[in-house]
Amino acid sequence: MAKVMESRNYPGRSPDDCFNAAKAALPKAGFEIWKLRPIAWLVLANRQTPGGEAKANLAFRPGGAGTLTLTGDGLSKETLQAMAAEAMAALDAELG
Repeated sequence: MAKVMESRNYPGRSPDDCFNAAKAALPKAGFEIWKLRPIAWLVLANRQTPGGEAKANLAFRPGGAGTLTLTGDGLSKETLQAMAAEAMAALDAELG
């Protein structure tokens, strides 16, 4: 199973701001949200590809820090890195 992680800081943004932006951004990057945990600022989502399913876990912490973790059986690390870049670009766009 391949796995990639990407962390970013969004200074001046609350975890609520980032969580709400993630709810809009992940579907724009091709992910289907299947669970939200607002109390933990956590978004869980999946994305179907011809090579298999990618599972995303996007969590935020106070101070505007966020970490995206992607895993996928049958998917290469390069494929997951490309998906992570798409997801984080969509999040960046939502946060303006």
